[in-house]
Amino acid sequence: MGLTKEPSTVIKDSEGRKWRLNILVYARSVHLGAGWSKFMEENKLEVGDTLLFQHIPNTGNVIYFHIIRKARDGNHG
Repeated sequence: MGLTKEPSTVIKDSEGRKWRLNILVYARSVHLGAGWSKFMEENKLEVGDTLLFQHIPNTGNVIYFHIIRKARDGNHG
């Protein structure tokens, strides 16, 4: 994906909101560093939520994401 060339990436949602995250690329994995805590807090992520990431070719270091929320207590819909 070319992420190894950049020390940070931008993740963006369908509403156009953006977060800059530092990334650490290893031989078999990518780890998100500085900026991740703020992203988690602002999106109210909880254990059990699922994040889908998509890198679209020719968009540089921008990665789009979508959150699939786990079922919350009292939420039956």
